[in-house]
Amino acid sequence: MITATTPLDEIRRIGLEALLERLGPVGMVRFLQQFETGYGDYTSERESWLTEMDLDTLVSQIRQQLVKEADIDSLKAQFHQAMLDVYENAKQLCHYNASRFYQMVLKHGGLETARRLLSKETSSIGLNKLWECGRLDISMEAQVLNPKFAPLFTDAERDVARNRLTQYGYKWDET
Repeated sequence: MITATTPLDEIRRIGLEALLERLGPVGMVRFLQQFETGYGDYTSERESWLTEMDLDTLVSQIRQQLVKEADIDSLKAQFHQAMLDVYENAKQLCHYNASRFYQMVLKHGGLETARRLLSKETSSIGLNKLWECGRLDISMEAQVLNPKFAPLFTDAERDVARNRLTQYGYKWDET
């Protein structure tokens, strides 16, 4: 038992032995690393980061970021609906039941489905069916190129969609 008169170095030695026995060498080191002191002078570093930013500016930037995130979430929901519309329009206008596409949209969501399809080497059977029907304008690729949804996709993803539609001779206006 450790008493009030036990020297601190003895308490430290007993503690380290207990950690080593219970956690092993790696666990002991990981545990001790949690209590390492940092370095540098946070207060002066923070001052250099925030020299031109007052509290009102900081709050304003946080609010703007929250609005952007809410806008993106709304855009994702709109794109999901557009993907469901691709399915419905193909069915109604071209008598093409893209059931696997529909299942993907329901399972993965519209955005993830589009990304998965764009990552494939070749275009889908559905794009060919829409071309035969003369309705490439209702394709997933056309939705990806809709300027409204541009923030959701990388330039590379939009290039894939554009190239696929171009291969079928489709012309579009991205303004």
